[in-house]
Amino acid sequence: MAYQQARGDLFLKMVGYEPLDNAFGMEEETTLTMALPGDVDVHGWSISSGISVKSPDPTQLEQLELKCFGAVCGEDFVVRDNRRLREKVPCLGAYLDGQLVGSCYVYVAGRYACVDSLMVDEGFRRRHVATTLLKHAVEDARRVGAVPYLHADAEDVPKDIYARLGFRVVDMAYEYSCTDFADLKLD
Repeated sequence: MAYQQARGDLFLKMVGYEPLDNAFGMEEETTLTMALPGDVDVHGWSISSGISVKSPDPTQLEQLELKCFGAVCGEDFVVRDNRRLREKVPCLGAYLDGQLVGSCYVYVAGRYACVDSLMVDEGFRRRHVATTLLKHAVEDARRVGAVPYLHADAEDVPKDIYARLGFRVVDMAYEYSCTDFADLKLD
């Protein structure tokens, strides 16, 4: 863990960022990198057949992000961050009856595909939106020969949900950029 932290800090300094240890009242937290082994069958996951998955409408995506994160992060930050991220990273949207009810970003780096910023409208959390998005992202990743992975806060409930789906912890890192994919043990 200390080695990973030091490597991550070095990487952040090399690209012009200083680690945020205790800056702005932020505390260091452990983030789990969880990968889905190739032998996990996603066909048994509970999904909703009424959900269509496609590239989200930018305005609807922005409204969903504001609804989910606006009160916590501030409207200006959410809008600016969403627009900048959307320019660089492909996003999947989950639609139910024409309404965007969930989204996630998916990007491929080498033989890994990261599923990030999984978000579900609070009013639709029991409708299998998250597992429908995850299944779609996993199937796309596997089609191109990539191992799907995601990050989860070590203290939050989603890590337990991901574990029930078959994701396994393969690394622990303070920042996402600290993950060294060459060191991940997937078997």
